[in-house]
Amino acid sequence: MIDKIPTLPDPGDKIEEQQRAIGDAILRGNAKRKRIAKGIINYAGILVGVFIVFVVIVALTTKIRFAEKDEMGFSELGLNFFILLFASYSMYLANADSGQRAGYISDSYISEKAKFEELKKTIIDNKIQARLADFCHDFAIDELKMARSSVLANVGLKYERYEEEWMGEDETFIDDIENISKAQKKAIKEANRMKLIKLTPDMILRRGRGSTSRTLLGMSPEKKKSVKFSTRFLQLLATSLIMSMTIAEMVQEPTWRTFVSIAIRVFFVVLNGFFGYKFGYENIAVYTSSYMRDQSDLMHQFLQWNEQNPEILEEE
Repeated sequence: MIDKIPTLPDPGDKIEEQQRAIGDAILRGNAKRKRIAKGIINYAGILVGVFIVFVVIVALTTKIRFAEKDEMGFSELGLNFFILLFASYSMYLANADSGQRAGYISDSYISEKAKFEELKKTIIDNKIQARLADFCHDFAIDELKMARSSVLANVGLKYERYEEEWMGEDETFIDDIENISKAQKKAIKEANRMKLIKLTPDMILRRGRGSTSRTLLGMSPEKKKSVKFSTRFLQLLATSLIMSMTIAEMVQEPTWRTFVSIAIRVFFVVLNGFFGYKFGYENIAVYTSSYMRDQSDLMHQFLQWNEQNPEILEEE
């Protein structure tokens, strides 16, 4: 009986196994580098903040002067002022960025984003996004009617009478009406001054809260961020100027007064970092989430409007 000849391992299988091992090692290395990079990014605000505090302490404890020293000390005053301004605003911006990243993983943002994406997908899958323009027009008209009705109801006037007798009339005509009160005339003028709100399909579908009842979505989070940063810069400009005026006098002697003076200014810089983080987080977790909530509400109303107002197809 002939013994069975043992089969030798295929060299190709061994090479393939080695290639898989190398590929797995590369993937693990890439994942590890991504985790390290993500960790650095997440804590970048803290690292920048620590460095800024260090720079501020060194700057305030060192006799730094310009080439020409003026008798009134304005050179030193100006230098301290710009050190505080730059450090405070840098701290604010660095930590605002960290706050935003924390906002993106907040429960409120994740929840509102999921609702928004689901409703948007429903609209696109049903291929009805082209009807959004008609919905926006009808919505704006209905909103204007409700806003005017609310103003008129406060003074005991019905919208139907307003629409029939006073809508679109000039203020001179309204003033000459004899059978209504001054408060009612004022309400009619206010109703006539109201205009259609601006609402477009792009405002609804672009993922992004409203500031007033008649602006619906209101200021976008991106614009709110720019306004907040600009406002904060002006606040720091004034505050840094006031605080730097005391440094020129107190840092001259290395005493406990000097230590307290520097500690107060370092606290001021760190506090701006806290405010920056707070705003960055709220810009995403609160403002952006609320903005998307309003957009989702409009998309939900659009879906209901689409069911109640079926599209009429033209006969060929």
